[in-house]
Amino acid sequence: MKCIGSILVMLAAGVWLGGIVSIAIYAGAVFKLLGPEQRDLAGTVTSRLFVLFGPYQLACGCVALVGSFIVYLAGRRKMAMALFIALALASLGAVYYHQFLVPQMEGLRAGGQSNSESFQKLHHLSRGLLTGMGVLLILALGMLPATLRGEAKK
Repeated sequence: MKCIGSILVMLAAGVWLGGIVSIAIYAGAVFKLLGPEQRDLAGTVTSRLFVLFGPYQLACGCVALVGSFIVYLAGRRKMAMALFIALALASLGAVYYHQFLVPQMEGLRAGGQSNSESFQKLHHLSRGLLTGMGVLLILALGMLPATLRGEAKK
């Protein structure tokens, strides 16, 4: 049971973290490729990536939380609870990103306000949020082996 949970956590958190890194690379590459003359087109292309990324994150978060709960049930150790908390915080970030942040940014972008101060503040917040979620996922993935070692010592 513990192995199934740890595999779910490893796969979901790893894919989720990879998505965060990939979207950062792709967004930068699109703006660089299209250049300043096609900034609006680059914004349209990358905004679609961010919109699609929301449900992807939520799915990864659900699978990772289920997996970490299975790991916790297998041994009820403090490290397993810490793993669950890290993933829960990252999942809350994903909910905020998908339900509140991206729709606000999309509304501003669609209204031609992607250069506004409001959009820039939201963009800065989204970068910070994705970075924070990435850090939480790295911590969770780092905790996973210790969680499993702790289970084996029982």
